[in-house]
Amino acid sequence: MKSVFAALIVSLTSLSFSAQADNQAFQSGIMQATGFGTVDMSKVANKVQARFMAKRAAQVDAQRNLAEQIRGIRLTAGTTVEDYEVTSDVIATRVKGTLEGAFIVDSKLSQEDGTYVAEVTVGVCINAQSTQCRNKQNLKQALVDALPAKTNEPAAPVYVPSAEVKPTQVHSAFILDASTQAYTASLVTQVFTNDGKLVLSSKDFEQHPTKSVVWSQDASEFDSFLPVKIKVERTINGSDLVVSNQDAAAILANVERHSMDGILVILSK
Repeated sequence: MKSVFAALIVSLTSLSFSAQADNQAFQSGIMQATGFGTVDMSKVANKVQARFMAKRAAQVDAQRNLAEQIRGIRLTAGTTVEDYEVTSDVIATRVKGTLEGAFIVDSKLSQEDGTYVAEVTVGVCINAQSTQCRNKQNLKQALVDALPAKTNEPAAPVYVPSAEVKPTQVHSAFILDASTQAYTASLVTQVFTNDGKLVLSSKDFEQHPTKSVVWSQDASEFDSFLPVKIKVERTINGSDLVVSNQDAAAILANVERHSMDGILVILSK
């Protein structure tokens, strides 16, 4: 395994791109991919579920397209990321970790003939050249950093609401307002309390039939669902959010009600 890393460090000073679009991505420091998702209203329970299932499907499609682009990147004159993934579990893990740090560049939703159509563009940092990528894991780090990934970091304690903060009314939709914070829309976002306890992760809902976490720049498209607005008190590492204990308890009350739609909209600039 060390010989693989040594070869990478000696021979790789920058990533190699063959297509013009890839060269542009390298110059900007961000590689992008777009995905599409559709949901037929006749196959879902309501409009709430349709909107967010469409957006989630588009995000998954975009992430898959981004992964295909990354696996086509040439590391040296004769090898690609995919070649190294076959022989190196560490490389494969690092590429996957970089993809999980991908952020949402744009998101659109429309309705056509009874079908919701979502278009989502995601990006991943190639290097630290862009100001948007200064504090993010990037592909170059993932491929040329020979230090082993940390595996002994303790997991964040899970937040358990006390009886005093548990709400009497359970809501089906929430807007986490991060529009005044330095937040970058990410495919994986975690929500914490002020004392560092984990409320939830967007990964928890990737396969859930009705509950979703999505990102939006315009909260008005969700007005008909009467969402409860929650103030994001601060961010962690640009993509994780901190809310009050009371707001965290309100969100978790919905999560515990499996029969209810659960919509968590992250509002940003």
